[in-house]
Amino acid sequence: MTIKQAKSRILKLRKEITAEKKLAVKRTLAKAKTEAKRMSSGPLTPKDLRKRDHPYATRHGILGNVARMPGKSRAKINVGTGDFREHWGTDNPQAGDSIVSGRLYNLSPIADYLIHGTQTMTRRPIDDHMFNFVEVTALEEIGVAQSRLERIY
Repeated sequence: MTIKQAKSRILKLRKEITAEKKLAVKRTLAKAKTEAKRMSSGPLTPKDLRKRDHPYATRHGILGNVARMPGKSRAKINVGTGDFREHWGTDNPQAGDSIVSGRLYNLSPIADYLIHGTQTMTRRPIDDHMFNFVEVTALEEIGVAQSRLERIY
């Protein structure tokens, strides 16, 4: 193999690696958006929450009164009007020199209140849940991409 051929092969491999990274990020973001919508689709209505004495109220303590919500994750957001659930979005993967990145976000006006809490409502850790979900999913997708590249080369 000549130097020119080796250089050509390296450039081709670099492009394929970047394409696999982009695909892994794109697949991770798609799965993350699905999970975010699932986590924003809790079944309780405002009426249900009133019946349970507003379990996420700060008057119940920093964690809220989760005892009134058996088996429920504090990160699960009840659908309410659907505004929070419908405002999840992703950016297309962007490739730098060696990094491919993407973004999952929520543009709902109530996102900050849910994630940070308020004077009367406890913080809802959906951001922590999603960070962990993305981390695990990204590692799985990177493994899939690596397997595909190993089969090719």
